[in-house]
Amino acid sequence: MERAVSLRRSRSALVSLIVAALALVLATGANAADISGIWWIKDRTEVAKLDHAKLPFTPEGAAAYKQNLADIASGKGLAIEHNKCLPPGVPRLMLARYPFQILQTPAQVTFVHEKMHLVRLIYIDKPHPDDIDLTYEGSSTGKWDGDALAVDTISLKDNTVIDKTGIPHSDQLHVTERFSLKDGGKTLLDQVTMEDPKVFTKPVSFDISFAKHPEAHLMQDVCSFGPPMRDTLQGKR
Repeated sequence: MERAVSLRRSRSALVSLIVAALALVLATGANAADISGIWWIKDRTEVAKLDHAKLPFTPEGAAAYKQNLADIASGKGLAIEHNKCLPPGVPRLMLARYPFQILQTPAQVTFVHEKMHLVRLIYIDKPHPDDIDLTYEGSSTGKWDGDALAVDTISLKDNTVIDKTGIPHSDQLHVTERFSLKDGGKTLLDQVTMEDPKVFTKPVSFDISFAKHPEAHLMQDVCSFGPPMRDTLQGKR
């Protein structure tokens, strides 16, 4: 009799754990869209879709952009990029002409980029750590807003630029993104908004569109000072 009661209690406890686990999954991903898969940017110019002549720069931002434009025009490259093999930072990483793969769970969305094998970790429904170092990918947290993934990124190193034209930013850069599916799931739209009190007088926004490529696979990317590996191999695929 005691054994039967104990067995029923064990079963009851197991059922309770399963129900609690299902409730957690539903709570964290009930509205989540399936954005997993391999995506490739449609416009591979590495230039943000902005009116670059009318960017709302602070005096400090305008001076930095002028210097970057001069560095690029000289042919020597940007002075702030000490090493050309350093990561591009966020949001420029999203403008890269390389594909990336999204891996999705209720607690985390992971972007695995072909470019330099860089990884962005987006923790769902978790706050930023209290004490975080500046990094190239920064600290990213996310939440599902309906069927769109809203991402908040801070703590970014300042020795990168926003796009190929050399738009500068400081270590105060705050990037928010909203990822949503379009065209029946064939397109992933990334709506980017940047705030940086040292460089911009108001928020700056632009969109990036990615096409789904289920037939593609991520290739090895080794940073070098020659042409990108994908450029040299693309014709052999």
